Amino acid sequence: MLTLSSPGMAEHDVAETRVTMNQLFQNLRIVLPLSADPKRFSAPAERAKIEGALRGMAAAAASLDSHTKGFDPGRRFVGRSLARDLHGALSSFQSGDYGRAEFFVHQTVNACVSCHSRIESAGDSPVAADFLDGSAMATLEPQERAKLQIATRRFDDGLATLEETFASPSMQPAGLVNALTQYLTVSIRVKHDLKRPVPVLTRLSERPDLWIRLRQNVEAWAGALREFTDRPRPERSVASARSILEEGNALAEYPASRRPLVHYLIASQMLSEFVAAEETPGPEQAEAYYLLGTTETRIDPDFWNSPADFYLEQAIRIAPHSPVARRAFVLLEEATVRGFTGSSGTHLPSDVRAHLEELRSLSSSS
Repeated sequence: MLTLSSPGMAEHDVAETRVTMNQLFQNLRIVLPLSADPKRFSAPAERAKIEGALRGMAAAAASLDSHTKGFDPGRRFVGRSLARDLHGALSSFQSGDYGRAEFFVHQTVNACVSCHSRIESAGDSPVAADFLDGSAMATLEPQERAKLQIATRRFDDGLATLEETFASPSMQPAGLVNALTQYLTVSIRVKHDLKRPVPVLTRLSERPDLWIRLRQNVEAWAGALREFTDRPRPERSVASARSILEEGNALAEYPASRRPLVHYLIASQMLSEFVAAEETPGPEQAEAYYLLGTTETRIDPDFWNSPADFYLEQAIRIAPHSPVARRAFVLLEEATVRGFTGSSGTHLPSDVRAHLEELRSLSSSS
């Protein structure tokens, strides 16, 4: 059976990160329920409590990056993402822009999901069992409840909630796509369980209201999981991951096809393990980062919480003036520009423009 395991981390790094994340976690327990109620979130009586909690979260995020230098790149990225979102939450709250502050608080949960859905977990977190009381959890929509369960490392609870969602006839097919991506991400990258999703996907494929392509994708994912379960474990290498990606790409009917999702998830886990294990950066590590960046955009097109830009930048900095750097910059530039483009045109902040120019010079032919 194909299994995926993460390399061990230094005990002191793990311990420091746990302390920092616990600080963030305890303050999130205060802020998150209040952010779900706009009246309470903006109430003067709650201001000191909320601002104090946001300050504590921002401080925890600011120190997280120094605690995760030895971790895989997905977890290193989350420090930067959390710092950005929590700075936005604190500054918006202080200026009275409560709607924007609520947005950033919820993005913090998404960042936690983004991080925790990339790392192996031997079991659920007992600390998070009482994160919100039962009545508060019951008021959440199933997908939001699952997201919070995953963010707080209650992975089996999150998977069970998503499975209930798939089985509910009231769940419209259009709402299944993101939920299925999250379900498979946790099952494959976190739980390393390729068997559990198969009967769930098989039952789901029998729903008469699925559109043809979605049914075909669900069937293809179940088939891929069965096949990978029976394969011998591949070596942890860029070549092995590239082979799986090429196999997946051959299944895609068009560039944005979701059919290779299982292949992408398995390959991304292998690549994350590879770059985390390599102590000396080199051309092969640069290619691994490049492949991680391209794969991540196919797994989850949400660039806000995606580490794709981080991966692509690492490819450029590790192997400047190389073909890999040039390919990485093309993707990074496009994603960045599109992220700052709207109905009023493209508006790149000066610091973002300067950052792109620096990476452009590193990626160009020497």
